Amino acid sequence: MEIDEKSLIAKAQAGDRVAFGRLVTAYQRRAYAVAYGFVGNREDALEMAQDSFVKAYKAIKRFDLRYPFYPWLYRIIKNTCLNHIKKKKRRGES
Repeated sequence: MEIDEKSLIAKAQAGDRVAFGRLVTAYQRRAYAVAYGFVGNREDALEMAQDSFVKAYKAIKRFDLRYPFYPWLYRIIKNTCLNHIKKKKRRGES
């Protein structure tokens, strides 16, 4: 899917939810794959990917358009997953 990433991000920063939805559509498979690599099961990976997009949406106004979107999103996914893993360990889950 060919997208004008910078245009979509600028629109999302201005409050356009449809534009952010198009970013989600473009990156949802990659987000799930990254999350699955960290958490190792389908349900948690789906939840972590979704949580990561929520965090990205809330922080989109702070995104710097001079940089590519995916590395920024990847860091959000990674940190979301690592926090999830830490919480599970504290609760004694395997």
